Amino acid sequence: MCGVTTNYRRTPRVRTSIPVQLDVSRSYAFRGTILSLSTRGCLIHTGVAEQLQGRTIFIQMPLPSRQVMSLQGKVIYLHEGRCGVEFTELASREKGMLVELVRHYRTRETK
Repeated sequence: MCGVTTNYRRTPRVRTSIPVQLDVSRSYAFRGTILSLSTRGCLIHTGVAEQLQGRTIFIQMPLPSRQVMSLQGKVIYLHEGRCGVEFTELASREKGMLVELVRHYRTRETK
């Protein structure tokens, strides 16, 4: 990011490659890949990023435990086919699952 070394994020992100289904409704008609993840949001690469600017989206993703997690978020920026999503409407269960998922990927990064 232009040589900036200051970490402006409130929560650290981890690199991932999580396949997701997403849409502006719960039909999950589109596919993408979560490239980075935190407990507050994620960066998704998808062919429909331009259509999502400023919109609330619904995301489904597989977990390492073979469960599926559904999340809601708002697309807060776009960059080269990627959209930055801030999670919204998180229940305590989803927050806990995100903490565990970030921990899982952080452990993989350090190996």
